Amino acid sequence: MIIIESFDELEKILFLYRKQINADYIGYKNHCIRLLNFLNYLRPIENEDREKLIIATAFHDIGLWTHNTLDYLPPSILEVKKYLTSIGRTEWIEEISIIIDMHHKITPYHGKYKLVELFRKADLVDFSLGSIRYSIPSNYISAVKKTFTNSGFHKMLLIKTLKWVPRHLHRPMPIIKW
Repeated sequence: MIIIESFDELEKILFLYRKQINADYIGYKNHCIRLLNFLNYLRPIENEDREKLIIATAFHDIGLWTHNTLDYLPPSILEVKKYLTSIGRTEWIEEISIIIDMHHKITPYHGKYKLVELFRKADLVDFSLGSIRYSIPSNYISAVKKTFTNSGFHKMLLIKTLKWVPRHLHRPMPIIKW
């Protein structure tokens, strides 16, 4: 399986948030590209699904920066709704919002939209640094990680989590769903 090295629409969307993402820009962009490669490995993404998944990928963690919070799912959904409205794709709002909302679900998603579970798995492959692989071979994961380096992404997540938890003991990990 080949590694896809660029996703033009992803680049265009992320560029809109470059100043907000700031020092984490390369790390987040690389996370997004790794995620899209893992999605494509699990199930080749084409046509409308490709566009939906690229948009979902660009926005899935964006609330970390737009609202400076670890409780970033609602703000990420807010941002994607604004974007989808601006490009005339309001019919995608429900599906992409659910993809974002459920992407840290611990148990499998069994709802209406098939892309949600696919996205959840691919994000978990990257979030776990490849220790959870599903059907993706470790050599492919390693090659993707080598091509699109972490660039501090996981370290940034750890730092934000360590700052969040002591101040929010009642909801230490608001992004996790069962």
